[in-house]
Amino acid sequence: MKKLFDPNKDYSGILSSIVAIVIGLLVGFIVLLVLKPSKAVEAFGLLITGGFYSGLKTFGNVLYYATPLIICGLGTGVAFKASIFNIGGPGQMHMGAFVAIYTAVKWNLPGPLGWLVPLIMSMVAGALWALIPALLYAYKKVNVIILTIMMNYIGLYLANRLIVLNIFDSAKNQTRAVPMAHKLPTMGFDKIFRGSVVNCGFVIAIVLAIVFYIILEKTTFGYEIKACGKNRDAADYAGINARKTIVVTMLISGALIGLAGATMYLSNAGKYLKVEDNTLPEGFQGLAVTLLAQNNPIGIIFSGIFLAYLETSGSFVQGLGFSSEIVDVISAVIIYCSALSLLISEFMRKRRLNRLTGVDRKKVHGGDK
Repeated sequence: MKKLFDPNKDYSGILSSIVAIVIGLLVGFIVLLVLKPSKAVEAFGLLITGGFYSGLKTFGNVLYYATPLIICGLGTGVAFKASIFNIGGPGQMHMGAFVAIYTAVKWNLPGPLGWLVPLIMSMVAGALWALIPALLYAYKKVNVIILTIMMNYIGLYLANRLIVLNIFDSAKNQTRAVPMAHKLPTMGFDKIFRGSVVNCGFVIAIVLAIVFYIILEKTTFGYEIKACGKNRDAADYAGINARKTIVVTMLISGALIGLAGATMYLSNAGKYLKVEDNTLPEGFQGLAVTLLAQNNPIGIIFSGIFLAYLETSGSFVQGLGFSSEIVDVISAVIIYCSALSLLISEFMRKRRLNRLTGVDRKKVHGGDK
C-alpha cells in the first residue's frame, strides 16, 4: 500500500501557504482583541464560520465571489510563469466587464448566444487592453509594471466615458441592467444553494484552472512559457521565439482577467459597473490569490475560495460593532502573508535540500567505512 505522503516529495509550497494563512488569522485575532476584547472571540468565530452563516445560501455566494478571483488569479499566474508582472488586472477587468455588459444590453442576441458572446467579447477586450504593454515589453523591454499600472487608469476613465455614451443609467450613476435572458445560467446551483447568486461562472473557473494546469505542465507551449520566465535570453538561444511567447502569454493573461469581469457583472447578484474613480479591487486581489496558491492553477481554486470566504465572513463581523475598515485590515494581513508565503516556501525548500544532502553524505561516509 502506497504511503499517503511521500517523504521525498516537496510539500513546501502547500505548507508555506498554510503557515501564511495561520499567521494572518492570528494577527487578525490580535487586532480584534485590541479593539474590543469582550467581543473578539465571537467576532473571530464569525470570521471562521461566517461562510456558512445562512447555510448553503451563504456558501453559494462565497462561490460567486470566488469566481472572478479564481479567473483573475489564473490570468495573473500565467503571466507570472513567464516572469511578466501583470499589474494591469483592474484595467483589463474593467474593459472586459464594460464590453460584456455592452454586448449583452445592446446586441440582445437570442438564446445562449445572449451570454456566450458577451463572455467571448470580454476576453477579446481584456486581451486587446493587454496588447500594448505586451508589445512594448517584448520588443522594447519597457518596464511592464509601469505600463500595466498606467493602463489601469486609462481603462477606468475610458470605460467610464463609454458607459456614459452608450449604456448609462443616469438616475443610478451606473450601467443599465443586463436583461435576465442574457445573464449567466445557474446550471442547477440555484437548487443546491437556494437563495444564492452562484452561477455557471464558477464551473467555467474550475474548468479553466484544470485546462491551464495541463497546458503549463504537459504541453510544449507551457514549457516555452516557463523557459522564457526562467531566462529569456537562454530561451531565445534554445530556439524559442521569446518575443512571440511573451506577447501571446500576456494576451492570454488579459483575456482571462477580462473574462473575470464578465462573470462578475453578468449575474443575478445586483452588481453594476458604476461611473466612479475607483478601479475594480478584484483585479488586484487576483495577485494575492496567485501568491497564496504558489502560482499553481489547481491551488488557485482553493486560494480564491478562501479569500472570498474571508470577505463574506468579514461582512458579518461588522454586525458586532466592528467597522468595515477593520475587516479590510484583517483581509490585508492575509494578503500580505500570502506574499510572504513565497519566502517561507523558499526557506522550507532550502531546509529540505540541506536535510537530503546531509542524508546523502552520511550514506557516502558509511560506505567508505
